[in-house]
Amino acid sequence: MKRLSLIVVGVLLLLSGGMVKAQKPFKGKIVYSIKYEGRELTPNEKMQMPTEVEFLFGDGKVKQTTKTPMGDVVLIQDLEGKKVVMLLDLMGNKIAVTEPDTAKKELDKDIKYKKIDVSKTIAGYKCKMMKISRGDTTIEVFYAEDLYVPKGTMLFGFDERLENVPMEYTMPTQDEELTMTYKAKEVEPMKKVKKKEFRIPADYQQVTKEELKKMFGGGGQ
Repeated sequence: MKRLSLIVVGVLLLLSGGMVKAQKPFKGKIVYSIKYEGRELTPNEKMQMPTEVEFLFGDGKVKQTTKTPMGDVVLIQDLEGKKVVMLLDLMGNKIAVTEPDTAKKELDKDIKYKKIDVSKTIAGYKCKMMKISRGDTTIEVFYAEDLYVPKGTMLFGFDERLENVPMEYTMPTQDEELTMTYKAKEVEPMKKVKKKEFRIPADYQQVTKEELKKMFGGGGQ
């Protein structure tokens, strides 16, 4: 009987350990500011470069709104239906494109993730550092210890080895002189996110990717 009790206790400990690790994903809104450093932006760049990005996390869906001087670009990722919807509101045109979610799922072994014992507070949340490197390029990401990314989310291109919500990081651009820093400035947890937030608005024209290319001079190729 005593041996049986020990086995039961051991199973309960294993179950409780699993419950601790199964962290509940964040639900709500996070807004990031975007800062450019290294050189002065040209007038043309200022008209096109994003100024802010907002993520809305719901049940099985994520909505990313990138704000630019020309208009908003929205990506809605359906984690369960495995599809991505792009909404463009540019220069008076409201366009929707739906595509299968073909984001790379396997881990890139050339990219290394390493946790570093450095911390700071961002938007009221305690954050730790993780260094992500590939070859000679290394970026430092500060992630919130208590906020977890819904599995399968496209969040700044990081894979599932970064389970926590990234709160600040600086990335290089194609211009070696210029860097972009994303930093969370607003975090709003929500108990419930309305389903309509993830629907295609009625006033958007739904087109294919090929039709979109033709509309913007891509020739459909």
